[in-house]
Order: sequence, then C-alpha cells, then structure tokens
Amino acid sequence: MRHLKISFLAALLLLLFSGAYAQVERIDPPYWWVGMKNGNLQLLVKGKGIASLEPRIVQAGITLEKVSRFENANYLALDVAIEPEMKATTFNIEFFKNGKKAFVKPYALKERVNDPKAHQGFSSKDVVYLVMPDRFSNGDPTNDNIKGMEQMDRKALFGRHGGDIQGLINHIDYFKNLGITSVWLNPVQENDQPVQSYHGYAITDLYRIDRRFGSNELYFDFVRKMHDKGLKVIMDMVFNHVGTNTYFVKDLPSKDWLNYPDTKERSNFRGEVISDPNASKADREKMSNGWFDSSMADLNQNNPFVYRYLVQNSIWWIEAAGLDGIRMDTYPYPDKNAMASWIPEVMNEYPNFNIVGECWLQTVPATAYWQKGGFNRDGYQSPLRSITDFPLFNALVPAFKEKTGWSEGLSRLYYVLTQDNMYGSPNELLVFPENHDVTRLYTALGNNFESWKQAIAFILTTRGIPQIYYGTEYLDHNNEGGEHGYLRKDFPGGWAGDTVNVATGKGLSDKQTEAFRYISTILNWRKTSEVVTKGKLTQFIPEGDTYTYFKTYNGKAVMVVLNNGEGRKLELTRFNEILKDFKKGRDVATGDTYSFENGFIDLKSRNALILDLE
Repeated sequence: MRHLKISFLAALLLLLFSGAYAQVERIDPPYWWVGMKNGNLQLLVKGKGIASLEPRIVQAGITLEKVSRFENANYLALDVAIEPEMKATTFNIEFFKNGKKAFVKPYALKERVNDPKAHQGFSSKDVVYLVMPDRFSNGDPTNDNIKGMEQMDRKALFGRHGGDIQGLINHIDYFKNLGITSVWLNPVQENDQPVQSYHGYAITDLYRIDRRFGSNELYFDFVRKMHDKGLKVIMDMVFNHVGTNTYFVKDLPSKDWLNYPDTKERSNFRGEVISDPNASKADREKMSNGWFDSSMADLNQNNPFVYRYLVQNSIWWIEAAGLDGIRMDTYPYPDKNAMASWIPEVMNEYPNFNIVGECWLQTVPATAYWQKGGFNRDGYQSPLRSITDFPLFNALVPAFKEKTGWSEGLSRLYYVLTQDNMYGSPNELLVFPENHDVTRLYTALGNNFESWKQAIAFILTTRGIPQIYYGTEYLDHNNEGGEHGYLRKDFPGGWAGDTVNVATGKGLSDKQTEAFRYISTILNWRKTSEVVTKGKLTQFIPEGDTYTYFKTYNGKAVMVVLNNGEGRKLELTRFNEILKDFKKGRDVATGDTYSFENGFIDLKSRNALILDLE
C-alpha cells in the first residue's frame, strides 16, 4: 500500500512538473518540404510562456541557426537551415528548461510532389472564372454549421449561404464545358469573424481552409481534379490584413506586428498616392498603414517576422495544393518594397507561376506603376507581371451606353488602349466586365442584351487576360439594389430544391439561354485561337458609332467590329493594311460568312461582329 502511495505521488509530481512548462499550441508553417531551392525556414512557435524555454534540434542535415524572442513571451521564432541533400523526415524540436528537457515537438519535412500538371501559371491564353464559393454550390450540407462559427442563413443578404468546395468539385465539368480555363475563388481560408464571414477577406487562419467549406485535404483534391480536366486554380490571398480573430492579433507577438494597433486608424483608400510625385507623406502613410476595416487588422510587412510569415504562407499553399496562380488582394496597400521582395521568392521556386495584383486605381499611369517593365520616375521596379485593368473596366459601360463622340462612347475604350505604352506588358493585364465588388454588367448596361453581348465580345478579344464572374454567363443582375449581397447572389442550381439550374439549363429564360450559348461559343473558340490569345492588337479610330480592331499572329487575323448604332454598311478600304491578305471572315458567334469582295460588309444595329479571317 505504501508503495502504491509513493508511485501515485511520483506520478502526480511528474504531471505537475511537466504542466509547469509551456506547451506548444501551434507551429507555422505546420510542415515543410525538402528539396526547396531556398533551404531556409522560419518557424513561428506559439505557446504560453514558450519563450522561457530553450529549443534545440539534433538532426543531421538540419541546423537551428537562430532563436528569436518577442515582447510577448508566448512566441518564439526558429530559423532553421535545411541542407539540399536532406531527405524527407520527421525531426524533433526539443525544449529545455534549466538544462532539463521539458518536452519534444515533432516537425515533418515532406518530399515535394513535382506534379507536371501543377504550378502552370496563367496568361492571355487563359480565361479566368471568378467564383464566390459561399454563393456557388452547397455540395455537402453537413458542414453548413460549425459550432462556434457564424451560422448559415441563406435568407440573409450578408450571411453565409452554405456553398462549399464539394459544390465546386461537383461543377468541374460545368467549368470545362463553359469554356473557361482557370478558376479564381474568393478566399477559402478560415474566416472566423462573427459577421459577414461569407466573403472571406478577413482571414483568421492563414493555414487552414474554412471548415464550412471543407478541409485542406478536400481543397487539395479539388485542385487535383481541376488539373485532371486541364483546368487551373488561382488562390486569393491577402497580405495587407487579417481578421481581428486571428490568433496572433488577439495575442500579438509584438506591437509592431500591426500598423496602428491601438488607434486602428482607417486607410484613405487612395492608392494613387503611392506613385503620385506630389503626394504628402501623411497621405502615403495613411494609405499604406491604415486599416481597411475595423475587422481587418493591418499587417506591418516591414516587420521581418511578419514578412517571412506571409512569404512562407504563400509558398506553403502553392506547394501543398499545387496552385497555378495567386490573386493578391489590395496589392498597393501593403509595403511596396516588401511586395517587390516577395514575388522573386515565389518565382525562384516556381518559374512558370503567375500572380495578379488587384490594383483598384483610376488612371493608367497609377495602374502601370505596379506592373513589371514599366518606367517609374521614382526608380521603383515592380516584379509583378499581371495587374487588374480598372481603367479599361471604368470605360466599358459608358462605351456602350453613350453615343460615340470625340471622347465619349466607344472612344473611351480607344483612348484607354492608346495608353498601353505606359505598361510593361499590356497583354498580361487582367481585363474584366464585372467582379464581386461592382455592379453586375447586365444591370450597369440597363438590362440591354445587345450591349451586354458587345461588352462580352470586347473583353474576350481585346489584349490581356479575360476574367468573367460567375453569373456573367446567365445575365445575373443586381436590379434589387447595390448592396454587396445582391452582387453575390447564389448560383441557380447550386442548392437542392432550386427551381432554376444553370448547369443543366433547367428554368433559364430564352434570353439567359441565348446569353449562355453566346459566351460559351466565344470562350470555346478562344481556346483554339492563337491569333486572339497571342496576337498583336491593332485598333482603328472609332468612326460614327463603330469601333474596329484586329488581332494578327503568324499571318492570321481576327477582325472585331463593335457597332453601337443603327445597321449600316461598313466600308473596308481603311482596313486594307490588314484585309489585303484576306477575302472573307467567319462570324465566330453564328458561323455566318462575310465576303470582302464588294469592299464593304453589312452591320446589324447594336451588334458585335467577331470575324475569323480567311
């Protein structure tokens, strides 16, 4: 009996003794790989009082080079060097207190997959399809509600509606048949904010898929299945901010982890001040360091630990999921020098990769500042290949609503394109008629179907990388109002019991069916046309209400005529520099043939003509 008491007391003392030591709550990144070109890895270790312990690594091929501590004793940063010849393994990080081992934390280094279908990048050969996952399809109702997280309410305009990754997997054939080549999802990483978590832009765990969408493994499976169908996946990332419920915001490693951690001062949202030679320091400071929203804590990329955390997070997702591209949210908002350092780190590991930065700016010079190859008087050199073309977007709707004049109507498109000399690579701009933040195209055009067709024809044939938004193909609208919820309505047929199903065509109106056929026909033709995807753009000054441009490549040509007025004859003489080598053209949308023998072609009123020349 006495022996049992002693044993029990010893066990109790051991339990109390071990409990007195800090324990690791999480390590980011959660695992890594051998064979990376950059063999350096920084681990952020979180645990109550963890800084009081001394970490050690005893493993051949791995060296613990530096241990960093913060103002907050709940964090450590471990700089680890991995030798190039290192094989996949799980090694131990040992934590000591006063020379005695307190506990051990295993850490995995995996083999790289090296899938030839992965990391393909995207270019003008692609068409990007933007999807808000919560509003697309509910493929797994069992994950609709997760305890402790915002609950599903499909009737709530700004609530979660239950769309998920399984719903996306169920529609891969739909994506393929539609004719797009790449899917960009609004953020699928965990957003555990109490309200409006559906849109995803206040991420609260950068290493975890939101459980209401599925799991990391299911997301990886989605990417693999997309690749099996010859489709690509672009992940939405945010370096500017995270949700205020993120673990390292609720328990800051150091105060300089964030900008304005106490006052939470808002940004002025004027991205132009970064490139403005006349801008005040105060305006630039507020633009870059101000919070995007009270629920979105602004990250300080000038803190080297924050910077390294973000860089590694992006590489982790690319490697783990096999991503083909990244869409970086609010690109001009983070520190521009940090962003310029990040991109080469990604491209060093994945040379074929591509990143598009959201640059919601009003002018061509301010936009061009952020693209690789541009000339900036302040000497800033951006390594970013692709940026969003908001100046062209801003011209699109007025182009088809106004009567064409010297600077009105179709002339707006012409004048934006005359400024392409400002860009390092105009053909790598992301061009779009709508997205999740702006009025739906059909509504913006006054529900005018002919104008919609012209806008679609233009976006899919001008220079750049076209991006459409789910709903574009079936004339989705926001006639009910301008609130974001109306711009992000549920995809019909994505939920059991829906009376309309876009994927099968059930319940679509005649006009919606015609719209779907129109855009799908052009999309599928575009995939086969090197002239459109690689060709040189040549535009002619708009005359009357007609704007004509060509794409030429390797002796082939495509002619596009946008007629925003009444039906008329279009004289062809002024286009002889290109048309002299061709006798006719086939209308891509209808299959009709237009002969050039008479020196003119007949134009229908308010019509777009895409002619594959022969």
